[in-house]
Amino acid sequence: MKTFVGIDYHKKLSYATIMAESGENLKRGRICNDPQLLRQFLGKYAHNDCAAVLEAEYNSHVMYDWLDELLDSVTLAHPRR
Repeated sequence: MKTFVGIDYHKKLSYATIMAESGENLKRGRICNDPQLLRQFLGKYAHNDCAAVLEAEYNSHVMYDWLDELLDSVTLAHPRR
């Protein structure tokens, strides 16, 4: 099953949602910006046909690098498009 992760990255915390290809909300939560906590949140979805979308903002490259190690693909989305 293909899954997608949406991340709203902030300075100290991020809001994340994991959705199935069908649009079903599988998991959502608020996590501290830490690579280990991100890994725990993603759990079984990491490296399991999962892609992420991250809004391209100041300092989002840190989260991008963490996600890139855990998921099949990561896309930076322009915040105004």
